[in-house]
Amino acid sequence: MGTIANLKPYELQSLNDLKRSLNLDFQLIDLRLYGSKAMGTADADSDIDVMIELEELPPTLYEKVFDLIFDVNLRHGVFISAVLFGRKELEDGPMSASPLFKAIERDGVRL
Repeated sequence: MGTIANLKPYELQSLNDLKRSLNLDFQLIDLRLYGSKAMGTADADSDIDVMIELEELPPTLYEKVFDLIFDVNLRHGVFISAVLFGRKELEDGPMSASPLFKAIERDGVRL
C-alpha cells in the first residue's frame, strides 16, 4: 500500500482543500490517492491521481466536480487527475469489477 508521505507539502494541502470542498458541496464517500504519487514512483512531471466516490453521481455533477478540481489545481499549482464513481455504480454496477477500481482499492491511500 502507498503512503501520503510521498507528497510534497503543497500537494498534500491541495488534496486537503479538495477533500474539504467535496465534503461541503457533495456527499463524499471516499477519496483515495493512487498511482505513482501513492506508490512513491512519481517524477517531477507526475500528476496526482485520485479516485472520488460520491453518494450520487448524476451526469449533471461531473462538470461541477471537475470545475472544483480545476480551481484547486489553479490555486495550488498542481495537476490533480480524477476518476469519479457513484456509490450505486460501485455496489451494483460493473465498475466494482474493473481492473482500475480493483487496483485503487488494493493500492490506493484513503485521504
